Amino acid sequence: MNLFLKGEGALSKDYYAADVPFIRESSENTVGRLLSAAAAANTKRAYSSRLRTFAAWCSAAKLSFSPAAPSTVALFIGYLVNSGKSCSTIQQSLAAISLYLSASGYEDSTKDELVKRAVKGARRTIGVAPAKKHPMRVPVLEAIINAIDRGAMTGLRDAALLLTGFAGAFRRSELAGLDVGDIYPTTAGDGRPAYEIYLRRSKTDQEGRGQIKGLFSAVNSVLCPVSALREYIAGCGISEGPLFRQIRKGGRSTELRISDKSVALIVKSRAKNAGVELDLSGHSLRSGFITAAAEAGKTERSIQNQTGHRSVATLRGYIQRIDALQDNAAAGLL
Repeated sequence: MNLFLKGEGALSKDYYAADVPFIRESSENTVGRLLSAAAAANTKRAYSSRLRTFAAWCSAAKLSFSPAAPSTVALFIGYLVNSGKSCSTIQQSLAAISLYLSASGYEDSTKDELVKRAVKGARRTIGVAPAKKHPMRVPVLEAIINAIDRGAMTGLRDAALLLTGFAGAFRRSELAGLDVGDIYPTTAGDGRPAYEIYLRRSKTDQEGRGQIKGLFSAVNSVLCPVSALREYIAGCGISEGPLFRQIRKGGRSTELRISDKSVALIVKSRAKNAGVELDLSGHSLRSGFITAAAEAGKTERSIQNQTGHRSVATLRGYIQRIDALQDNAAAGLL
């Protein structure tokens, strides 16, 4: 049953045998469509990529992909380790293989004891600590914004995107998915202009319950997300459709939505233009907000209200780095 490998993500003809059942799945298969809808678009793309890699490796190794024996999956884990892949990549690969095998009616060989031991060995060999990018701290954000020419349409868009992403603690996919209709002008408790931003769906809210984020005017006019967003919308002349759009070379806005990858590229390119040498990513905006809020003494609950974190443990993973230097008994001992 093909859950993730249709359209752009379909396997190349070189990567599958004629008897692979998911290639022949009917588009009218209701169960297949429902299972496919159970995963986020980013997850489907990632699973498709992992399955393509697994299928190609099986083909090269002359091992069966459909079904896959426990020994085949264990050998594939060894291949990923030798290729320098992270534990998160290995786990995602196994999740994709597991879902495919189960949905195809095969025994899930990823649950076999041999595979579990291989995973445990991989975790001990590689280590499980994720490689983290630098958070976008406020002084860095200010330096980047100051280097942007807001007289150009791309400058208006990028300033609004960076400030909205930081102040709203958005993930890059959430920023890319915003529509103009999700933005509601309002007034904050202190009487200053603000926006309510309705986030229809997020990584931790795949069923679309929604979340409302607050965007508040800043004392520092350079870093004011409300002003930047208002100027961008007015300059772009948009009243509906995607909020952050692709812009042609001549400076004319299109009706095409930017991608989540574009958000990361904008962060990196604007940082480079400002002479910032930190290793930043699209996620640096969200992690930067958490860092700044924690340093300012904001409560975990108030931070969660903006970030949408369901797990306090996950949130504390961001704050741990701050506490290591600011709330540590070792400081001042020597």
